[in-house]
Amino acid sequence: MRIVPAPPSAFRAGCPAPFALLDGHGRTLVRKGACLTERWQLNQLLSRGLWMHADDAHRFYRVAATGDPPSGQGGREVPAGASDPMDAKSPEYWQALCARADHLLRDPMSGSFLADLHRLHAELMQRLDENPDLALFALTHLASISLRHYSATHALLCAALLTVAAPTVPPWTTGDTTSLGLAALTMNVSITVVHNAMAAQTRPPTSEQRAMIERHANGATGVLQALGVQDRQWLDAVLYHHDTGAGSLHPRQRGKHLARFLRRADLYAARLSPRLIRPAHSAAEAAQVARLGDDLRPDEAGATIVDAVGLFPPGCYVRLVNGEIGCVVRRGDSATTPRVAVFACSEDSPMEAPITRDTVHSRFAIDFAFAPRDVSVPMPFAALLDLAGSQAA
Repeated sequence: MRIVPAPPSAFRAGCPAPFALLDGHGRTLVRKGACLTERWQLNQLLSRGLWMHADDAHRFYRVAATGDPPSGQGGREVPAGASDPMDAKSPEYWQALCARADHLLRDPMSGSFLADLHRLHAELMQRLDENPDLALFALTHLASISLRHYSATHALLCAALLTVAAPTVPPWTTGDTTSLGLAALTMNVSITVVHNAMAAQTRPPTSEQRAMIERHANGATGVLQALGVQDRQWLDAVLYHHDTGAGSLHPRQRGKHLARFLRRADLYAARLSPRLIRPAHSAAEAAQVARLGDDLRPDEAGATIVDAVGLFPPGCYVRLVNGEIGCVVRRGDSATTPRVAVFACSEDSPMEAPITRDTVHSRFAIDFAFAPRDVSVPMPFAALLDLAGSQAA
């Protein structure tokens, strides 16, 4: 069953727990109805991170919205302004999605891995179908500012980039897009733990880690085959995603064709993500890497991805010609004219509330893209996520 972060405001010392409290692996820490008599006990649990079943989340937040107490709860008080973590405009939703993906990809040999993977993929596809800009904004932002769940967030972002680009590749079928999305989620499945560790270490990869990186495409393919995956395009996309070769896409066998797109998305997303030994790059720098193939010539797969998401994709930081600092929340009619939510009048002057700007107008045109490390004003993620999810943005 799906789990989501539990809201700390739902619990009080001395009161029965309104639902079962879980750890990040879904194991029960506190049974529903159990009473935590001391505040320090509750604080200790909260510091570890508490989770809840998704069904309990739906019931809890429905009560918060309607004021109707659930059966057996009497007049239990709930936070009037609570946001539903199942809502894609809630930061908790995307944080939980990355956490779930991390938990899944760390243990591919669990009995329910493939079923859980297909559910995760289907949920991501649903979010992209509902609002691709919102999904790109959330995943790009989370990938660019945090090392937490590094490998899983990277995988989700790659799958999102490729899915958004898919309609612009005429030969692809729905099956091709599904195979490629699943390949993006599983390309590092044999080294997820190592991938996370390398992102958080203060030294370059060791010789052992480099050897694991060189073998990981074969390793991931072997894991998938051991699990019973028979989709040849999925398997080939994973197997060849680090060995795609340069040159034209067209004469290639379909699995290798998909692998080339996966390779470019992998490089693009990696440039947007920080590691402890290097900061994240700007969207413009990431686009340049994606557009150039292994032979340093223009790469049609990379160009297709960049054209689909824009030179300034949702989630990237920009400065406008009027000096305002903001973040792209929605793609525009061209690759260079997205909608931007500005949250600072200048590099040291935050606004009370973000305002959207249409960069098609010359007075709001984009001057250049920032790398996340160069933005000194804190970005109000929740407020911008809400704007990204608004049709008026």
